[in-house]
Amino acid sequence: MTFFEDITTSNAISQLERILLDIEKRWKIHITIHDHKGLLCLPDGHHILPHRNVHQNICCRWKARQPDVHSRCLAHCKTGAIRLLTENPVPTQTICWRFLTEVIVPIHRGREHVATFFGGTFRLPDSQLPERGEPQDDEYWRLYRTLPEWSDSCGNEISLLLQMVGAGFLQIANRLYEEYLNQSGRAGHIRRFINYYANTDTRLKDLAKYLGLSESRTSHLLKQTFGCSFHHLLNQQRIRHAKSLLYSRNLSMQEIAEQVGFSNEFYFNRIFKKIERVPPGILRRQILNPPHE
Repeated sequence: MTFFEDITTSNAISQLERILLDIEKRWKIHITIHDHKGLLCLPDGHHILPHRNVHQNICCRWKARQPDVHSRCLAHCKTGAIRLLTENPVPTQTICWRFLTEVIVPIHRGREHVATFFGGTFRLPDSQLPERGEPQDDEYWRLYRTLPEWSDSCGNEISLLLQMVGAGFLQIANRLYEEYLNQSGRAGHIRRFINYYANTDTRLKDLAKYLGLSESRTSHLLKQTFGCSFHHLLNQQRIRHAKSLLYSRNLSMQEIAEQVGFSNEFYFNRIFKKIERVPPGILRRQILNPPHE
């Protein structure tokens, strides 16, 4: 996809957001991205599209202000839509419990489901709608009527579009990370080692063996090159990875801790707060439930 070729680490956030905004304007849709594996995180831990994990259409924004309603919506996106793709990992139409419909497209890296793109949102044709909702839902139904009506032909076009966009995003994410890891010299070797082994029980002696140096020489090299110890560098990488996983609604905090290399959730929370100055649970709530205007 040629329009991704000029994207670099320094402009990725603005450029990829611009691409999505252009697509949304042309197709009159909203695109939401659930990043399950940190696909869209830069090497420094910053997410490329930090606000794309929340549905922004007018009906979903209305529901987000209703706590009881919002919890059911989160359950639908977190479990219902993802379960559909687990059972049948191809682009499909999904209909939520408030009759909003959209296209969901799984993005795979090899056989691994790394992200889900949502494209919509549409209202159902009148023939598929139930009778009038309760009186307190008048405002919701008024907003609902302003949405474009779903059609299979439009859904198929959006499905193809999101598959191409997802493939492009995967391509640029892989390229940016390769550029980060392929630095020359010992700094590059150390980054590659830390990146590859951060989720294991690796130790300073393992890095020393990899570099062909003594442990004391390796420790001195780390402080000289990165200004920190081996364990601090290792924990930085683990927390960087953990921050990217906080964007996924499908992982518990214990599962995130285990995936990034911590033996238990308590120690993970302590190290995360030490590095990021905020507990992971609070940061996750800020990410997944940003304030709505």
